[in-house]
Amino acid sequence: MRRLIFRWMAVCAIMLVTGCGGGGDDGTPGGGEVTPPLPAADSYWTMDAHTYLNGGHSEQAPATLGGRPHTIVLVSTATLAGGDQSNGAYSGSSLAFTFLGNAAGTYTVVPDRPSLLAAPDGSKVIFIESMVGIAVTTGATVYAAASGQVEVTKDAEGVYHLSTPDELRTVKTMDVEGGVSGAPATMQLKIHNAH
Repeated sequence: MRRLIFRWMAVCAIMLVTGCGGGGDDGTPGGGEVTPPLPAADSYWTMDAHTYLNGGHSEQAPATLGGRPHTIVLVSTATLAGGDQSNGAYSGSSLAFTFLGNAAGTYTVVPDRPSLLAAPDGSKVIFIESMVGIAVTTGATVYAAASGQVEVTKDAEGVYHLSTPDELRTVKTMDVEGGVSGAPATMQLKIHNAH
């Protein structure tokens, strides 16, 4: 478990360092009523009214947690040019998926790591965290999906692709370096072809 937490924090730190572009707060509230326009890219996600495009820097790896095989997939908006700067204080985002086993299929979201580790063998369960605000110097906030479904596919090259049929309610779990000022307690997450 410590190894997983260390890896997650190391990846977040790398994304924070590579994604920092200065940016500032445009005062946009976190809980938006506006439906974001869908981007042309084939891999993106939304958190409330904020749209994030896959920056092409992703990682996937097998892991052993609690003596059982799991898969970890990390996706970020980070690019060599700095990545997302279009969401004000919410600019820059990353997704972390941890699921039991390594098979394709429909997975049920669990709200935390202990629930993931307690799931019976053969269960198709997944834990999802989303971090927003990683491309600015004002702090970032981490959210965890509370419930829902995720479709997991695996392409010919062995790359996992993850999508949600419906929005997932996420709950704020942690502020990093003070967090995104005014970040709401919950946000809606929708994922399209994260890989």
